[in-house]
This record gives sequence, C-alpha cells and structure tokens, in this order.
Amino acid sequence: MNAWKPQLSELIDARYRALVGYAVLVTGGDSHAEDLVQDAILGAYGSLRRFEDIESAEAYVRRSIVNRHIDTRRRANLVPSLLRRTAALRAAAPDPAVAAVAATDVQRALASLAPRERACVVLRHMDQLSTRETAVALGLAEGTVKRYLADAVAKLAFALDIDHHSSTEVIAVRKHP
Repeated sequence: MNAWKPQLSELIDARYRALVGYAVLVTGGDSHAEDLVQDAILGAYGSLRRFEDIESAEAYVRRSIVNRHIDTRRRANLVPSLLRRTAALRAAAPDPAVAAVAATDVQRALASLAPRERACVVLRHMDQLSTRETAVALGLAEGTVKRYLADAVAKLAFALDIDHHSSTEVIAVRKHP
C-alpha cells in the first residue's frame, strides 16, 4: 500500500464532513460544495503529493477549496458577460451594420484563440459542459483543460478590453483615459 493512502483515508474519514461544511460557507450554500471538496481532495492527492501530517493535508485542501471556488466564479461569469455585452451592443446599435460589427468582435476574439483553447471555451461555456466532461470530450487531462481555459479567458478579456479581475465587479469594461 502506498504511504499516502492511509493519510487520504484518514482525511476522508475524519475531516470530510468538516471540509464540506467549510465549502458550504465558502460558496454561500452552493449545491456544488461537495463536488468542490472532492475536486480539491483529488487535486491534493492526484499527483501523489505528500503531506507531513493530516493537518497540513487538510489546510492544503481548504486553500484549494477557496481557490477553486474563486476560479470557477470568474470563469462562469466571463463568457456569459461577453455574450450579454454582444447582445446589448446589437440591441443598442441603431444601424444593423454596427450591430454586426459588435457581434463579430466576439467571433474574432474566439477565432484568435488556439484551436484547443477555442474548443475548451466553446464546450465549457457555450455547451455548458463541466471541466471534466470537456476533458473527456477532447481527450485531454482535466488540468490541461483548466490551463487552456485560463489562458483563453485572459486572451478574450484582453481582446475585448474587459477586466475580469475587477474587485468591484466580476466583469467590468475598462475605462479609457
């Protein structure tokens, strides 16, 4: 038996309920709190990471829960915001030609992505697949999909002049000087 397996079993047996409770507090009662805990535990032990003791393993999983929740919220809000922005520009444009240009901004930004980045964005955000489902559909590791998504979101935000790290709003259009 591998040295990390007893520690993983102890973490699940002794701390799982507390970790789920923590995730519920972090997410504000989100129904995906248990999934978040399971993803964090898999991330902690998936690479056969070694921890000195159960307390350090639990601390790592708790940090991972917070980080994964923040990352999920950012990604979940960016693409729908881009789509709402495009729809608003279309509706506000008095001239259909102006509306078409606004819609093509998003298409152009998507086209500028590498093929796998674009595929990840479309499957994850347009088709509403989970990260795991996206990974399976593309034959990639889940971590690879997450990396492609992170890179793609940053590129899309830059191409469309959107600040996706705003502290006042998840998505805010940058003001030009």
